[in-house]
Amino acid sequence: MKEINCPICEQDNTESIFKKGNLDKDLFNVICRNCGLVFINPRPEKEEYDKFHEAEFLSEKAIVGIEQVESKLNDSDLRIKTSIFNFLDEYLDEGKKVLDIGCGFGRLLNIIKREKKVDVFGVELGNLDVEAAKKYYGLDAFHGSLEEFAKNQENWDKFDVIIMHHVLEHLPEPLVSLCQIKKLLKSEGVLYIGVPNVMNIKKRPDIFFQQAHPFSYSPYSLSLLLQKSGFGILKFNRKAGYPGGMEMLAMLNIQNKLILKEGADYSKVREYVLKTENKFKKLRNFRERIFFWLPKKIRMKFSRIIGNILKNM
Repeated sequence: MKEINCPICEQDNTESIFKKGNLDKDLFNVICRNCGLVFINPRPEKEEYDKFHEAEFLSEKAIVGIEQVESKLNDSDLRIKTSIFNFLDEYLDEGKKVLDIGCGFGRLLNIIKREKKVDVFGVELGNLDVEAAKKYYGLDAFHGSLEEFAKNQENWDKFDVIIMHHVLEHLPEPLVSLCQIKKLLKSEGVLYIGVPNVMNIKKRPDIFFQQAHPFSYSPYSLSLLLQKSGFGILKFNRKAGYPGGMEMLAMLNIQNKLILKEGADYSKVREYVLKTENKFKKLRNFRERIFFWLPKKIRMKFSRIIGNILKNM
């Protein structure tokens, strides 16, 4: 475990915002009083994160073999990937080269290559993801990290569109990763980023905060991170296809066309997280008082129904 300063303002000026994650793990998330960035501190080393995403991340989601993957390729996943495609559509001109970092099972790239005359490429660290991408979509993704992919100079200045859908929050050194992205991206290229929004939590905070996410971004803190890396924001959507997610397009060497202020006051971020925790506690208490007489499985089914309603609110 290592102690870190805020990567945006490079200072150690934080306070605790949430002390649990993955339901029951002691994950000490703090918030920077200067910029409102939320991050785990102390947190595992980068090498531990790489190893976790290579072999363990999917197993935490009860996916331990290729036979479990197909259950995840459902209508909900299709809607999410289609919404990303629609957000990107105007930038997917014929002949463009598209790179999906953390391409997972490859479904988004499959939609893009089916609908557009573009060249698609994938980078994926997870062993099972790469196997599934090849089996279901014939995608021969680069099996390795962004860092390894960016070391190859043949990949520099190559891509017109780079996609990072729910990837950035998994990266323990986001500024370093964005510098690697800059090597890969053409000067007029665009970067798509989709991440969970810490100001729009759609699940219990002790589930929202997880070991796999060393950082939790608000619109404001994410815009600051991009600005520090030389990116300006072209397009922003607070309600992306993924429940509780936000998405944006960014481009190098332009001034921010969009100024994102949500989350600029760190105390409001902290208050929102506390309010969300209390809301879910009340829902759990309500469930136990009203449905105590039902079997546990049925009580949990009611909880999932309520959770799905909250996700779409």
